[in-house]
Amino acid sequence: MGIVNRNLVYALITAAGSSCFALPGVAYAELASDRFEPTLEASLLDVAVNTGDVPEDAALSVSLVGDASDSLQISMAGDAWYDWDAEMIWLDGELGSGSLEYTIGADVDISGGLSSELPPIDESFLIAAGAMIELQVGDGFDPYLLAGDVAPLVELSVTQEDVAVASGDVDAGIVQGQFSVAGFVSVNHLRVRGLGVDIYADLDAEPLITITETGAKVPLSLTPPAPGATVDLYGVERAEVELDASIVYRIEFEVSALGADFALGPYDIELASIELDAHVLEFDPDLIQLDGPGLGETSDSGDDGTDSGETNGGTDGGTDGGTDGGTDGGTDSSSSDTDGPSSGSDSGTGGDPSGGSAGSDSGGDSAATAADDSASAGDDGGSMTGVDADTDADSGGLYGYDDEGCGCRAGGAGGAAWSALAFIPLLALRRRRPRR
Repeated sequence: MGIVNRNLVYALITAAGSSCFALPGVAYAELASDRFEPTLEASLLDVAVNTGDVPEDAALSVSLVGDASDSLQISMAGDAWYDWDAEMIWLDGELGSGSLEYTIGADVDISGGLSSELPPIDESFLIAAGAMIELQVGDGFDPYLLAGDVAPLVELSVTQEDVAVASGDVDAGIVQGQFSVAGFVSVNHLRVRGLGVDIYADLDAEPLITITETGAKVPLSLTPPAPGATVDLYGVERAEVELDASIVYRIEFEVSALGADFALGPYDIELASIELDAHVLEFDPDLIQLDGPGLGETSDSGDDGTDSGETNGGTDGGTDGGTDGGTDGGTDSSSSDTDGPSSGSDSGTGGDPSGGSAGSDSGGDSAATAADDSASAGDDGGSMTGVDADTDADSGGLYGYDDEGCGCRAGGAGGAAWSALAFIPLLALRRRRPRR
């Protein structure tokens, strides 16, 4: 195959490939992502404890003063993804990275009272200071516990019984004895069910969208940021909590005073309890910073009509740019062509491998001459001007696209390009030169 035919093959393949992969308009080719790690720390139980004297009207009684509280901590790890081309956002959780910890407990001072007519006694005394009990339970899970997930909830049930809280001797003047305090902390039921993640651009405004399933892509149109900047979003997860828990102290108390004996217990005192049904909690807002999109190949030329990255354009210094080495010594005039896309800047959609303009040839060849040159290229190795495409205003530009483009971001190849590929096998039938 002669050099001209090789050039012609190159031109046809370039034209077909350009039509397939560089449609008019901008194609955003990158995904953007950032860590999305929602955390929650909430107190569902925070009460002051003051039992008063219990049992009422008993000779020997106790009172407990202090507080009972709890803490729910949840954390998750994963990524938020955004597809600039498809304009979709989704969340991808890291398997096993979810952590739930629940702590509940009490810290009280325990005092005793002894009141008797015979013998006459009216005494109050401290039994134990800082009698504390605490239960911590936890579990792991897969994020993000959303309503549409296979496992949208985490739940547990734990009871801690017969925990020694305090014990010892009572030494309060005329009152002598012993005491013991045991604790019972029950988390009868704790369930956390994820509802969704609200995506905000402004935390003081309404959410843009709500994601209700991990991995599910949700449409979201964002404006690309300036170069070097990011689009800042906030993800706020919401969850529904059900809780049934309680704290009970069991007290046994025996003392003697003035020769008389008194006893109490075992006596159960409920310090605090909590019951929540479908209580909604919001996680802390987590900042999601998305880099702007990278630009894919486009058919739009720059302001100067050239593309610095092109290797086949009419004016660049690529392997086939400039002039063709044959009879057509014209230069590229694509930057002055206002009716069709610039061959010097298009990503392969109209570049003339010979270096000529897609719309006109400054060497002055007419369309008919160009066709004749192409037909005789196998014989005389002349210039390859026959691949110049018609781009006058009536034709709609190269391959039928106008300057404005169709505004599409994806699509198939033009029919003209595929038709051009059909002629490639014919090039195998090259004409032999007669021997001289």
